[in-house]
Amino acid sequence: MSLSHFHFLTPIWFLALIPAVLLLWGLWKQQRSEGNWSQVIDPEFQPVLLEEAQAQSQNALPFLGLALIWLWAITALAGPTWKQVKIPANETETGSVIILDLSLSMLAQDLKPNRLTQARLTLLDLLNQHPEVPMGLVAYAGSAHALVPVSKDNATLKALLPYLNPLIMPRYGSDPVAAFKKALQLLKGAHIKQGHLIWVTDDLDPEQAKALQNLLHNAQVSLSILRVGTQAGAPIPIPQQGVLKEDQGQVVIAKVPVARLTAFAQATHAHLTPITLDNSDIEQLLPSGLNFAKQKPEAKSKQVIQWLNMGPYLLWLLIPLLAVGFRRGWLSR
Repeated sequence: MSLSHFHFLTPIWFLALIPAVLLLWGLWKQQRSEGNWSQVIDPEFQPVLLEEAQAQSQNALPFLGLALIWLWAITALAGPTWKQVKIPANETETGSVIILDLSLSMLAQDLKPNRLTQARLTLLDLLNQHPEVPMGLVAYAGSAHALVPVSKDNATLKALLPYLNPLIMPRYGSDPVAAFKKALQLLKGAHIKQGHLIWVTDDLDPEQAKALQNLLHNAQVSLSILRVGTQAGAPIPIPQQGVLKEDQGQVVIAKVPVARLTAFAQATHAHLTPITLDNSDIEQLLPSGLNFAKQKPEAKSKQVIQWLNMGPYLLWLLIPLLAVGFRRGWLSR
């Protein structure tokens, strides 16, 4: 790139030269006022009386040096450039967050060996078949927790999934609203322009359905729901404690509210799919409308051209000038 392309990236920094101009103007007036004494003092006394004034007038040189440093620093901050470089294009435009229900009902055994195990296997298949999709993870029970940020490196997510269990959650219960808020925060933090949520659950409270609809109304994200479990339901076994019972001693049967989840999916334009033993459910979790297709080799090497800021290199040249400024007696004479 030739010097004919020389320009400044942020020329507004040159406004900071105004204080330097005012400083030089003040020094010039000071020197001029000192020179006027030669018109008042008799020639016989000028060598003695004006010697100190002439010495003081030499103090203007350090200020001129400071003005030079100021000019050089502002020029560097203005971003001089004449050279272009190629940098990788930002590919983080689409991404998804898995919202995994870890309430106790996910231990129900209407799916073998239980709902949670089947859900984890499905998610692992999803990650293995679509490694090109930036993916994050939020797990929730009575509280919601962001476990994995949105990233194309899903090795951490795959290693973490087998260890997720309702019994490790700090609070029992089910709060999907808090989980959705965490997921939206992950998408925002990763600067995702086209966000997608994958909700893996077996239950939905009517009040939570309304809150989720209001939350998703202005979120500008798409949603897929993986329904885990059956409408008939099953008891919830708790390790070393038997099955979960109500206060009255009745066994809790965890039934999946299929009709409620279907109505919620229709209200939020979400795609609801039941968990299956084949890959038909996986293909429904990532809609093609978000352009989650595997990237072509040429897309991975896509680059953009930007001007190289040469300002930082100019700052190195300030070191000798600053060293002179710290010379003993330079500013105190």
